[in-house]
Amino acid sequence: MATLFNNQAAWLPTERARAVQVGPGPKPNPGELEVVIRVAYAAVNPTDWKMQDEPYFKFEYPFIFGTDVAGTIVQLGSSVTRFKVGQRVIGHCDSLLTHKATNSGFQLYSTCREILVAGIPDSLPLSSAAVLPLSISTAAAGLYGILSLPYPSLDPKPTGETILIWGGSSSCGSSAIQLAVASGFTVATTAGKANHDYVKNLGASIVFDHKDAGVVQNIIKLFSEECNVGSKAGDVYVLDSIGDKETQAACAEIVSALGGGKLPINLWPIGPFPNNVDATLVNGLDPGMVNLDIGDAVWRKYIPEALLNGKFQAKPDPCIIEGGLGKVQEGIDLLRKGVSAKKKPETLSYLLSDSSFVKRSNKGVASYSLRLRKQRPHLSVIVATVGQPTFYSSLNLEVIPTAPSYSHTTTIIGAVNGVFFAGGFCGTFVGGWMGDRFGRVRSLRCAAGVGFVGAVIQTAAIDQGMYLLARIITGVATGHIAAAMPTYYSEVAPPHSRGLMTGAHGSFINMGYAVAGWVGFGCYHASGSTFGWRFPNAVLILWSLCLLGGTFFVPESPRWLIGQDHDDQALAILCRLHHDTNDPEDHFARQEIAIIKNQHDSDRNANAADGRWQLFTKKTYRNRMILATMVMVGGQNSGVLVINNYNTLLYQSLGLTTGQALIVGASYNTWAMIANFGGAFLSDRLGRRNILVIGYTVNVSMFAIATALIAKYNMTLSNAYAASAVVFLFLYVTAYGACIDVNQFTIVSEVFPSHLRSQGSSLAIGSLFLADTLWLELASTATDTIGWKYYLVFISLSFLHTIYLYFRLPEMTGLPLEEVDALFEKAAGNNITSNDIEKVDEAQTEHFKGRC
Repeated sequence: MATLFNNQAAWLPTERARAVQVGPGPKPNPGELEVVIRVAYAAVNPTDWKMQDEPYFKFEYPFIFGTDVAGTIVQLGSSVTRFKVGQRVIGHCDSLLTHKATNSGFQLYSTCREILVAGIPDSLPLSSAAVLPLSISTAAAGLYGILSLPYPSLDPKPTGETILIWGGSSSCGSSAIQLAVASGFTVATTAGKANHDYVKNLGASIVFDHKDAGVVQNIIKLFSEECNVGSKAGDVYVLDSIGDKETQAACAEIVSALGGGKLPINLWPIGPFPNNVDATLVNGLDPGMVNLDIGDAVWRKYIPEALLNGKFQAKPDPCIIEGGLGKVQEGIDLLRKGVSAKKKPETLSYLLSDSSFVKRSNKGVASYSLRLRKQRPHLSVIVATVGQPTFYSSLNLEVIPTAPSYSHTTTIIGAVNGVFFAGGFCGTFVGGWMGDRFGRVRSLRCAAGVGFVGAVIQTAAIDQGMYLLARIITGVATGHIAAAMPTYYSEVAPPHSRGLMTGAHGSFINMGYAVAGWVGFGCYHASGSTFGWRFPNAVLILWSLCLLGGTFFVPESPRWLIGQDHDDQALAILCRLHHDTNDPEDHFARQEIAIIKNQHDSDRNANAADGRWQLFTKKTYRNRMILATMVMVGGQNSGVLVINNYNTLLYQSLGLTTGQALIVGASYNTWAMIANFGGAFLSDRLGRRNILVIGYTVNVSMFAIATALIAKYNMTLSNAYAASAVVFLFLYVTAYGACIDVNQFTIVSEVFPSHLRSQGSSLAIGSLFLADTLWLELASTATDTIGWKYYLVFISLSFLHTIYLYFRLPEMTGLPLEEVDALFEKAAGNNITSNDIEKVDEAQTEHFKGRC
C-alpha cells in the first residue's frame, strides 16, 4: 500500500546544532518486518537533547531524532501479519542504532520494527499512550535482559521476592514498577513524598523518600531484615531508572551491601563501583534488536492485552504542546532546562504530544507532549467542516486516513465536493433560464430560498445521504447566484460605475471566504462537539436569509422589464436609480430607456431571425462566448484554489502553531477581500482591460517568484526562503483580488447583449465550476507526486491567458451596455452608439416624458 502523503520532519541540520528545521521528510519504505505509522504524538526524551549537545553516536547530517510515537498504521511490511492498516498503535523508533532517518520519531510518518509496536485500545488516548514506548523497552531490557525476571503475565504468580526500583515516579520507573508486579515481584521504590500515592497506584508496595538523608541505609536495613532479596547468592534485584551519578552510587551501595550482583543502569555507568557490583548499561533497543524473546513476550503478548484489560497504565500523564513539528525544538529545550534545573530529575518525565499546551501534573509527575498534525488550510465552510473530528463521527465515517474503511470516507468527502460543483454547474443554467423567464430579482429570490433549504439540511444532517443531498441543493443555489448576480448588477448599474457595482459580486465572494476562514479558526477551539462543524454550515443559513430579505428591497432590472413590455415600470426604476439633482427632469433616464427600447426591438427582430442557438451560430456572439469563457476559466487557471495547499507546510516550517496557521490562513483571505474591494473602486477609473492585463502580468510574476522560493526551500530547508515565499504569495493574492477576481464577473456580464446576457453569463460562469472541479480533483495527486512543480502548470496557463486577453479583450469601461455591440463588429443596423442619444426619435422620447 503506497498511499503516503507529503512527509515532513524536524531535521537537525548539523552535529551539535541547537535548532531543528522543519522540511520534507524521507519517503517511508518499510522492510518486511516493519510498519509505517502516521504519527499523531511524538515524545521527547533526555536522549534527544543529549544527542544535540554531546552526541554519543555518529550520524550523517542532517538527521532526525525522536524515539516514542503514537498514531495509526498506514503501511505494513510484507511479512507483518499481526497488525492491520488503520490500527491505533504505539511504537519505539530505533534510528539511534540503525542510523536511518526513516526510523525516527519527529516526522509525520515513522517506520518501526514490528516487534517494537503494540496495538492500543480505543479507550486509551493517543496522547497518553505516547509516553510508553521507550520506557517499556528500557524497563523490559533491565528487568528481563539483565536481571532475568520471569516474563510478565496478566495473572502473575507471586515469586515471594522483592525488587527495588530507584526513581519509581519517572517515566521508565513507572513502567518498571508495573512490569515487575506483572512478573510476580513485590516492588519497593523511591519517590518524593508528593508522589508516594502515585507509585503505590502503579503497584509499588514499599516507598522510600529519596530526599531522606538515610534512605540508602533504611533500604539496606529493610531488605536485610524483612525482604527476600534472592533465593540464592547474587539474586539482588535493583534497577536504577534514573542513572545519574548520585543514584548510581546509591544503588551500587545497596547491591553491594546485600551481597552483590548485577545493577542495570539507564545511562552510561560512571563508577567507580564495588567489586561485587556488575553495573550494566540498559540498552532500550535490546528487546527489538538483540533479545527478541523479550520483545515477543512484552511487546507482542503482554502490553496489548494489559492495556486492553486495564492491567497496565499509560503513565506519567502528558503535558501537551500545540504546534506539531514546529514545536519539537521547544519541547527539547524544555526537557533540557527541566533536567538541568532540578536536583532530583527522577521526578520529571517530559513527553511531546499535541493539542494545546497543557501542563498536567499527576502527583508531581509532569510530561510534555507535541502532536504532529498536518494542518490543512481553512478557506471555506466545507474545509472547516471536514477538519472537525465530530463531523466524521456524526456521519459514521472512518476518521483514520488510509485505513481499509477509510476508502469509503475518501469517497464521501470527494462526493461532498463533487456533488457541490456538479450542482453549481447545473445551477448556472437554472439561473440563466429563470432570470430570463421570471425576472432577475425573482430568480435571485428563488436561489436564496433554495440555498436556505440546503443550508438547513446541511447543518442538521445526521447521515451521509442527508449531507450529500444538502450539498447538491446548496451547490445548485451557489451556481444559480453566481450566474444571476453579475447579470443583475450590470443591468441596474449606470455605465460610469458598472465596474464598482458588478465587481461587488467578486468582493462579496471574497468576504465569504474571509468570514469562513475566521469561523473555521473560531470553531477549531470547539472541536470536541458537533458545534465545531455544524456552526460553519449554519452560517450559510444567515447568508441565505440576508439575500432573501434583500430581494424585497431592490428593484427589478429595467432591461428585463423592457423585454416584458413593462416600459412604465422600467422608466420609474431608471429614474430612481439614476436621479441626479443636476438633472431634475431625468433626461438621462428617459434617454437611456429610449435607447434600451430601441436596442431591444432590434435584438428581438434578430432573435426571431437567428433562432435560439445564435449564441453559437453567429460569429459575433460565438467570439464573445469564447472571450467570456476564457476570462472566467483564466481566473481559476491562475491556481488560486490550490495555492493554499503548500502554504500550510510553509507555515509549519516557520514554527507556527495550528491556531496561528489558521489565523494566517484567514488573514490571507481577509487581505484578498480588502484588495478586491480596493480594485472595485479602480475598475471604472483605470479601465477593466488595463487592470486585468496588469493583474495577470503581476500575478504570473509573483507566482513564478514564489514557486522558485518554494523550490529553494525544498532544497535548503531555509526558513528565509519559506518566509519570502509567503510574502510573495500574499502579493500574488493582492494582484488576483484587486485586478482579476473583481473584474471577471463584470466583463462576462457586459460582453453580451440584453437578450443573451443571462444565457451567455450562465454558460461562462458554468465553465468556472468545471475548471474548479478539474484542478481540485488533480490537486491531491499532483502535490503528492510532483509537489511544487504543480504550480508551473498554473504559471504557464496564466501566461497564455495574459497574451490572449491583451490581444482579444476590448475596453468596455464607461460604455452603455447597448454600445458594446459595436466593439464586436455586430451589424451596424443592430447597434446604437452614444452619438445616437441626441438623435433618439422625438416621438419616442415624448412617449416617456413626464413618467418618472
